[in-house]
Amino acid sequence: MKKHELLNKGLFTFFILVIFTLGKNVFLPGVDPTQFENSYETSFSSYVLSLVTGGNLSLPTIFALGIGPYMTSLMIWQLLPLIDKDINKRMSEKRRGTYQKILTLFFACFQGFFTFQTMTAQFQTTGNILTWRIQIVNVFVLIAGAMFITWLADMNVRKGLGGATILIVPGLLFSLPSILHNFGGQKIHFGLLAGVIGWIIVLVLAWVGVFLNHSELRINIQRTGLDNDFANSYIPIKAIPAGSMPLMFALTIFTIPQYLLIAKLQYSSPSILSKFLSFESWQGVLIYASLMILLGSCFAYVNVRPSDIAKDLKESGDYVLEYLPGDATEKMLNKHLLFMTAIGNVFFICITVVPLVVGLWVPMVRPLSFLMSSVIILVTIIDTFIEEVRTIWDRRHYSIFKL
Repeated sequence: MKKHELLNKGLFTFFILVIFTLGKNVFLPGVDPTQFENSYETSFSSYVLSLVTGGNLSLPTIFALGIGPYMTSLMIWQLLPLIDKDINKRMSEKRRGTYQKILTLFFACFQGFFTFQTMTAQFQTTGNILTWRIQIVNVFVLIAGAMFITWLADMNVRKGLGGATILIVPGLLFSLPSILHNFGGQKIHFGLLAGVIGWIIVLVLAWVGVFLNHSELRINIQRTGLDNDFANSYIPIKAIPAGSMPLMFALTIFTIPQYLLIAKLQYSSPSILSKFLSFESWQGVLIYASLMILLGSCFAYVNVRPSDIAKDLKESGDYVLEYLPGDATEKMLNKHLLFMTAIGNVFFICITVVPLVVGLWVPMVRPLSFLMSSVIILVTIIDTFIEEVRTIWDRRHYSIFKL
């Protein structure tokens, strides 16, 4: 192992974050930053999307899309095994990477085009009229920026710390204080007591998030090929088997149509679509809750994959006491996974949907949903980052890992 591996990885990630931050402050060609900043109205959908994608949809910058296209393609690719269990086994790593990049490019083109169309409507209100040539160039710049971010994310996965999601941490971290005060583009002022209560909620929720992230159900298995004190091992199923992925993707999926469609129409008139895509209507809250449960269940299955575990146990000759290898073991694993998934989904509903339901009558409570979602996402990413750092650090104390 390299002597300074941890330092090198840390510096590499820092360098990636610096580039990413600088890119979010470079305006698109032909845009007058001063005129634009003074007149642009930040919609709530763009605010939320900026949080969960690390982008800056409130300003027309080259990195405005953030890792949105990357996250969308990643979600679809991770959920493909639900349709075809062996799809990843039939492809080489290089081929999978190529298909993922093509999928990312498709979503970058789609989001880049409609995002700039939304921005163009804002340009016209400022008198900053762009020629069609400049508009085409800017769409390509947005697409190129999204693909460059994808490359940065992949490079950080290979040579840095924290994976691709580390890119959204700075934005989330610095946005926590403003989430409660800028809900839906409206300034909400809280007293000192309310502010203290808000930070207490953040700290308690952070502790709960760390606790749940480390909690797991352990199913003991018998290793038939070993005959020592370490022969017994276990299959871990986390208390929240889906991780924080449902929180990120539910917000992204629910708010992208708001930003691309409703914002484009400039909220000219109420419509059925706006009701079903709003956090301020019972229809929208119901759809958001259903989406959260669906993603929580799907990602839980993808992360654990009971069928693969049962198959591997059968092929290796290992087994779980009182359960026959094969179908019986898989059925047992599915039962336990369903139970743990239910726990995770109940937790997600409590921190995200309950405040939205209460917010239908008490609007000041509604921002708590996005505050708590942001805290759990942050805790999960940072906790994973710390575990990765600890693993690299601990390897230095074992001679078996040293070159």
